Amino acid sequence: SCLRFTLWCALQMHSCDVPASLQSQRTALLLMFRRIAEDSAKRQSSGKSCLLSPNWQICLLSALLLLRTASQTELLLQAFDVLRNHLKERLVKKLFLDYDGVSIVQPFLRP
Repeated sequence: SCLRFTLWCALQMHSCDVPASLQSQRTALLLMFRRIAEDSAKRQSSGKSCLLSPNWQICLLSALLLLRTASQTELLLQAFDVLRNHLKERLVKKLFLDYDGVSIVQPFLRP
């Protein structure tokens, strides 16, 4: 899915070292990923947010993408709320680990 690919790209961009000559391109890509995440969280033309989708995989991917890229407190709170609600299911927990959710959530935790 597009969200899965976007999350993977965002994770790769955060984890790799980029030469100074390519830093502006990296910044532009990260901003694009942030816009995709924010747009997926906002109400779309159908009137539904990806965070409110009946498909829990879309909700999980949207939440993780928001946590990795967004900076707006309101969106981060929505993403954590989605995780709190969906991580009760065993299959969602497995996918959370498969999508590297721990490394995405970890920066938000206090030591």
